[in-house]
Order: sequence, then structure tokens, then C-alpha cells
Amino acid sequence: MSDSDSTGDVKRTEETWTYMGVREGSKGAAHQWMYPDGTTALYTSKSRTSYVVGWQYTMNVSTDPSGGRTYWGTPAFTGTKHESEEDIKRWRSMEIAAQAAMQLVKDEAKAKRDDPFAKTIAPLIAHAKTLKTNAQRDAFAARVIRELQRSAWS
Repeated sequence: MSDSDSTGDVKRTEETWTYMGVREGSKGAAHQWMYPDGTTALYTSKSRTSYVVGWQYTMNVSTDPSGGRTYWGTPAFTGTKHESEEDIKRWRSMEIAAQAAMQLVKDEAKAKRDDPFAKTIAPLIAHAKTLKTNAQRDAFAARVIRELQRSAWS
């Protein structure tokens, strides 16, 4: 921690934070950082900058009166590694698990969008929604089944 000045109620300082990896945030990927006091927080960033798990970065930080922290600018790599190799291994595992979980969500959403069966059956569902009575819906379903049996299974 170095130079500190106050601008209004917001205190600006430079701190050294430790990068703990990507985690699942409420709106997608978030970066987990450890403050000098050992507490942690998640930050989202639109920047495509990549960071190294377990290494420290110098951060320009604004702290409001309630203790909330915001970093601004680009974190600068210090070249200093976190002291516990066990912590770093655990953080890397957590990052890999979070990335896998987020990729699974993306893959499932893509599969849902690209589902050929859903695209094929959509007109049938749209027609079925226009039918007024159970008898009409039953007759329609029976016809669809008969046509499938005649075409595909014969």
C-alpha cells in the first residue's frame, strides 16, 4: 500500500491484491481477488486481460466511506507470487471447475437453440395450439403418429 489521498469522501490508494482466478458470478464470469487484509471479493470486467492465478498485482483502488472498494485502471503485474503453493493449487482447481460449469451452461444453451427436433416439430406445436377441444387435439396427435408410422417405420 502506498500513496493515499482523499478526494471528497472517496479515498484513493494503491494496493497489492492477489489474483485467485475466475469464478461463476451472478452475471457470468467474475474475477476473484484477495485484498491485503485477506478478505476476498468478486469483480467483473469487460477487459479481456488475463491474469495469473496466485500472483500479485498492483491495483489503483477507490474506497468509499462504507468500505466498498473499486479498482480502476489496469492491474499491474508485480512479479510476486502468493506464499502458499497449496492455496494456489486450490484456487486453480476452483477456476477450472468454474470455467467448466460456465462452458456447460453455454453449451446447453447453444444445444437448445440449435435443436433440430425442436425446429422440426415447432409447426406441429403451433398448429396444435390452435385446436379448441381435446377431441381435436387427440385426433391431430393420432394423425401425426399414423403418418410417422406409415412413413418412417414401414
